[in-house]
Amino acid sequence: MRRVALPELVILFSVWNVASAQNLIIGSLAGTLTDSAGATIPGAKVTLINLGTDDRRNAVTDSSGFYQFPNLQPATYRLEAESTGFKRFV
Repeated sequence: MRRVALPELVILFSVWNVASAQNLIIGSLAGTLTDSAGATIPGAKVTLINLGTDDRRNAVTDSSGFYQFPNLQPATYRLEAESTGFKRFV
């Protein structure tokens, strides 16, 4: 059984203004889930939790271990990832 205590996460974060009646700031979170040897982890469940509202968004990593959460409001989030054979990452 492979165990990963702290997988390497490549995270891209972007923020931009959207033109509307008022300025609305939104962003996105994307990354690649890998194990300690650098191998990608496809099919992992990734959950992003807004700590202020407890709103949860789910994604599943693709064959390259990539996941994405678009259209995020500014907030404090917790990222959780889990996959069979790996320790849960928070």
